[in-house]
Amino acid sequence: MSILKGYLKRLHEIASRGDAREESFYSALKWLIDRWSKDKGLKGVHVTTLPKKTEAGVYITPQSQWSHT
Repeated sequence: MSILKGYLKRLHEIASRGDAREESFYSALKWLIDRWSKDKGLKGVHVTTLPKKTEAGVYITPQSQWSHT
């Protein structure tokens, strides 16, 4: 089964339960990113589905380059 088909199958299973909220689909997206990055040989890919809140509401990694204009 292709990665995309696996992802769509997971989405369908979650939606079919009838009680899904937005957060319910995060695990399927995490699975997709994990599988795709592994398939591409990418290292250091980490998915945090619900990161902790910060004062600004966005977690910024030390490598991020954000500027305010």
